[in-house]
Amino acid sequence: MNVHRRQIVFFSLCSLSAFPGAVFAASMVQESDALARTLAYVADTTRANQIDYPSHTTDQMCRVCTSFQGNPKDSSGPCKVYGGRVVSAKGWCSAFERRPQSDANAANASS
Repeated sequence: MNVHRRQIVFFSLCSLSAFPGAVFAASMVQESDALARTLAYVADTTRANQIDYPSHTTDQMCRVCTSFQGNPKDSSGPCKVYGGRVVSAKGWCSAFERRPQSDANAANASS
């Protein structure tokens, strides 16, 4: 069988386009990441530092934040603050800004 370089490149590109998420999947934000530490990100809002952030409440979760770009019903999703990297929907960071009430109610109903 005689395979030419163009055919290999063509089939490689076709296979990559069939599974774009597998190649370019966004990575999960880790609490140890530099930006995450700066913004006090935690994957579970109940573990937020109450001493440094006394106004934090446990109903403040990424899923009801304006920066969360995923579906509020999902367990995780991309976040604008972290450049589209994935955060836990139950997470929290100091950049938290609540969505308007109607959007937040829909997200909380799914928890």
